[in-house]
Amino acid sequence: MRPDIINAPALQDAIDKLLEDAPLALQTYMSALRPALRRALETHDSVRRARRRKSDPDWAQAKFAQGQTLYRFFPDDFLDWEVEDWAEELGPLAEVVSARGPGWREAASFLRGLPHQDRSLDDLRREARGLLRRAESAALRARRDEALRQPANVAVKSLTGTRCVSVQDIIRLGREAGNCLTDNEEHWKTFVEGQTDVWSLRQEGRLIAVIEAAQDGRVTEVLGPGNQPIGPAEAGPVASFCRAAGLTLTGSGSNLRPEFADPAVIDRRVVRLGRRIAVYSEWPTAVRIDLSVTAGNENGRRASFGEPGGIDRTLALSFDPARSCAEAVLGDDDPRDAIRRFGRKRLRRIVGTVAMGDVLPSLVQHRLLAMAA
Repeated sequence: MRPDIINAPALQDAIDKLLEDAPLALQTYMSALRPALRRALETHDSVRRARRRKSDPDWAQAKFAQGQTLYRFFPDDFLDWEVEDWAEELGPLAEVVSARGPGWREAASFLRGLPHQDRSLDDLRREARGLLRRAESAALRARRDEALRQPANVAVKSLTGTRCVSVQDIIRLGREAGNCLTDNEEHWKTFVEGQTDVWSLRQEGRLIAVIEAAQDGRVTEVLGPGNQPIGPAEAGPVASFCRAAGLTLTGSGSNLRPEFADPAVIDRRVVRLGRRIAVYSEWPTAVRIDLSVTAGNENGRRASFGEPGGIDRTLALSFDPARSCAEAVLGDDDPRDAIRRFGRKRLRRIVGTVAMGDVLPSLVQHRLLAMAA
């Protein structure tokens, strides 16, 4: 049974006021939205069991006298943003109907049937979201073979990068790489909307990396097959490709730096740390150190860097020669947290071994030793 609300006109006025700013696509469905919202809000926290007041109308006084339960709408407890968000979410669903896109029949049936739904706002919102997701998914799949980018190939030495042209290209790449591009529609959606590009990188035909980049050229994700991190052998070639393709690695969240595209001062020197090994690479203003997992796994053999899980942790840092250690620490790119996670003592041993025999440590080695002290 629906609640008997003493000040029902106040509730209806609040609903009408909120719907004045509803998306344009929803105007066609106002006759359905008003009763649907009224029905849903009757169970909202702003509608509660009423206590008898002298100011209540005669009909309410009579029902109170008969022992009937009445309810009252409390405007101060009415969170208008809840209804506004609900209307904002229904707007795209109405646009699906007006465009006669995939899933429009189900969306139209839902909108027309709103007055007959005896459910809360949250329940209606969840169903609307589900319908919209299914409609968007169907629309994406309908466009999977559409060419949305111009073909592009960038060759850097032995590395060739190819930009995906369609959603189908992304799906095929995901299957080859064994990652979520195969079925993650969020990646498809940002690609279709022109927000991202997806590149495959191959070295002599072998897939070594998948790159996702924003339209401003900023790399948002770069991983190897199986979502493995880019290893020390591929770090330089991948960075070189990004530079040649106009892609920016700064802030990519990966263990790659733009400086890795330059010739290395020290290229993958191996340092043994008991049962582990570290691979140290240094550039004039950058460093990368990859540490292996503990040697001797369940099968009694050493894990290699070429195997999934072969790298336990990586430290990748860049240094500005014009800034002192103190300035670097006080800046936004303070490297101390990364050094702490890698291990200060471990880092001192690695850098000390690499620098052994040199007259003076390099700028990079000096910075590492100073910050690991």
